[in-house]
Amino acid sequence: MKKKIFSRYFFYLICCLLTIPSVILIFTYIQPKNLAAIFAGGLFISLSSGVLAFEFYLNKKQKKISLTLIGTSFFLLLFSLPMFITRMVNFQSEFSTLTVLFIPANQFHRLSNYGFILMVVLILMDWISLIKMSKKISPN
Repeated sequence: MKKKIFSRYFFYLICCLLTIPSVILIFTYIQPKNLAAIFAGGLFISLSSGVLAFEFYLNKKQKKISLTLIGTSFFLLLFSLPMFITRMVNFQSEFSTLTVLFIPANQFHRLSNYGFILMVVLILMDWISLIKMSKKISPN
């Protein structure tokens, strides 16, 4: 059980890190950009939803709330979904002309980058915390 819990944060981090080059490739090879944005947004929603579903399941069993759960919820609800929905509703519009949650879309996109980084940092903090806890339990 300990090994399984230990490896989930590493898996989340790898998925997050692979998302970045995947989005770059999506925007490089899929045209028009509006369509690429739908695929990229879908990728961010899939990533955060998958992590969230797994964390909800594990946190319910362990009766605790992880930083990963908080960070992923924050990213999904405040950034991924609003941007994706805005792009879907305004598919034909130029992204720079849109607003997301009353913020100009370009600025919102920059903020979402920080939201993604925050999510990754919180996952990393959970992983480090678990490593420290496992060292206290078995100091081998």
